Amino acid sequence: MNKIQGKRILVTGAAGFIGRHLCQRLHDNGACVFGLVRSYRAEKELLFKQYVIDISDHKQVNQLLQDVQPEMIVHLAAVKNRSDELDAFRRGFNADVLGTINLIEASMALQSLISFVFIGSCDEYGQQEMPFVESVREKPNSAYGVTKLAVTQVLQ
Repeated sequence: MNKIQGKRILVTGAAGFIGRHLCQRLHDNGACVFGLVRSYRAEKELLFKQYVIDISDHKQVNQLLQDVQPEMIVHLAAVKNRSDELDAFRRGFNADVLGTINLIEASMALQSLISFVFIGSCDEYGQQEMPFVESVREKPNSAYGVTKLAVTQVLQ
């Protein structure tokens, strides 16, 4: 039996490379896919409904999750800025860390939620010897790596 058939699944970052492919697979397996995007670029035919919101806006995130009542959330949304400029850290913090905290908080109020999946990145380890292993201390060297690591730590 298909375990996701008919499930209400919210995918943040639905217009991104991984998000588009995930939405396609979920749709093909009978899920009711809701996409959260920054702009109208997602493959709309794969989505039950598309939402264009800024996840750093606490009220919008709360309203979205109350409207959708997802059973699963796959959180892919991120500002992928590999710069080490200070402004990149500010933008990344607002979108990635604060946005994820908003999603977590709004998720905790849902009776419907079964799982919350966050996708990390090898950028959390920076330029260390490969292969990366989880027992090695992370050393991110970009705004993107730092914000991904911060979210991983918040979720743990």
